[in-house]
Amino acid sequence: MKENKAVQYLIVLVLFLVFNLFFSFTQRRIILNDGKGLDGVEYYKMAEEFSQGQEIKAEAPLVYRLGTPFLASLIYKTAKCDLIQGFFYANLIGNFLAFVLLFLFLKIYIKNFYLIFILLIFYLLHPLCDTRFIYFCPVMTDSWGQVFLLSGLLLIEKYRLRKSVISIIIFSAICFTGILFREYIFILPFALFFAINPLGFNTLCYPAYPAYPDFKKIFSGAAIILLPLAASIAGIALTHLSVTNTNTEHSFLKTTFYFLYEKSLFQYVYAWFIAVGPVVAVLIFFRREIYKFLKVNRYLLFLILCSVVLSFIGGTDSRRIILWFAPVILLLLGLVISNHVLLFKKISLIIPLVLFQSISLKIFTQIPEPLRPDTETGVPIVPVLGDEYFLNLISPLNDLRFEFVSFLKYSLAIGFLLLLLRYLQIKISKEMLT
Repeated sequence: MKENKAVQYLIVLVLFLVFNLFFSFTQRRIILNDGKGLDGVEYYKMAEEFSQGQEIKAEAPLVYRLGTPFLASLIYKTAKCDLIQGFFYANLIGNFLAFVLLFLFLKIYIKNFYLIFILLIFYLLHPLCDTRFIYFCPVMTDSWGQVFLLSGLLLIEKYRLRKSVISIIIFSAICFTGILFREYIFILPFALFFAINPLGFNTLCYPAYPAYPDFKKIFSGAAIILLPLAASIAGIALTHLSVTNTNTEHSFLKTTFYFLYEKSLFQYVYAWFIAVGPVVAVLIFFRREIYKFLKVNRYLLFLILCSVVLSFIGGTDSRRIILWFAPVILLLLGLVISNHVLLFKKISLIIPLVLFQSISLKIFTQIPEPLRPDTETGVPIVPVLGDEYFLNLISPLNDLRFEFVSFLKYSLAIGFLLLLLRYLQIKISKEMLT
């Protein structure tokens, strides 16, 4: 697209407004806990305490996510609105900023605006990528986490081009502030270490020992590269010193060991299927090409590895943890499509891919009320890929049979797409030879 940048930004703005207007009319708000949802009960309580000038008391780890409840309390007092509406407006602003930052991030690597436009629609439609979700459950904190993650990624890209002290200082401020909103922002300082591709190769031992950390390269820009890490630690210290944790039994290590023991590989893979959808077949099929890209851009490889590890040990709802890293997943998907335009122009691939993905994204249904499967509505085509219950990795009925059937449907859809991709790739190769 050869239009100037102003036109592109206008299109992106209109896209965001249209989808938000659509969801405002079509998505029912959650009923559970008077519209607060599950974790929202604690966030709402924290916002009340902020608005009344009281000590912040809630259960860990939720109590350490101070940022969004604080913003919600400010909006509540300033706009004289309902506190839940305060959360809605706070998250709406955060989601808009994250959406614009996602556009800027994708533009770094993907030059086709039409493709970026499609990827942005994917993000807007996904029921767990905040734009749609905040109309269902506004009392949440994920939107601002995405703002700081994407801000950090953009600054890392800038630092890669030109190492400057100013960039590090701004990046440190993002790390410190982001920690006050979501603790997973702690990975950003470590991603910065990998921005300069610090893995060296031992030629004597290669390939038995293919890589080792080159610490001289990491600190080639002086010790100031440690400032973001120090800022993140300071942010964590501030959150822990300024609140009272009412769940004294919680600890990160205890949670990690619990999920290492409790979460099955089946449940974990199933979570990835639901989070990414059948389009994961594209990432699997072009895995070698993706690895070559990540090998050059190792800070993105580090983030992908974080998504793999954290989604396993980080909590019950692996899907939402996976989608913290949606910007990187969308980038990889976009790169594959842009490198294989002839393949992805085939109508025989577009139709099943769009159909399967649309069903997986619940485009034909409302986001269902948790623990209330009778409230879910949709058209008969929805069961093709399963009516999985939404907020929990494990279905509320703990129905392993239900999960297995849903997993099987995803597997069949992904398997079909893999075979189709292989067939069309061979066909295109033959056409190019003749």
